[in-house]
Amino acid sequence: ILRSASFEAVDKKIELIDVCSRTPEIAAAFSADELEAMFDPMNHIGVSGEIVDEAVELARLAIK
Repeated sequence: ILRSASFEAVDKKIELIDVCSRTPEIAAAFSADELEAMFDPMNHIGVSGEIVDEAVELARLAIK
């Protein structure tokens, strides 16, 4: 279902969240607020902070 929605978004040059919100199977499973949260990039930063810290430490060690 999500794959089809993704292809539709690309084909029609529209946002995936818009396709998902009007796809019955997806809309039945998730509220508009839940979809907004899923598509919010701030909710996908994961371990980026740790990766940056490690990169900074490696750079500092390389400079010494």
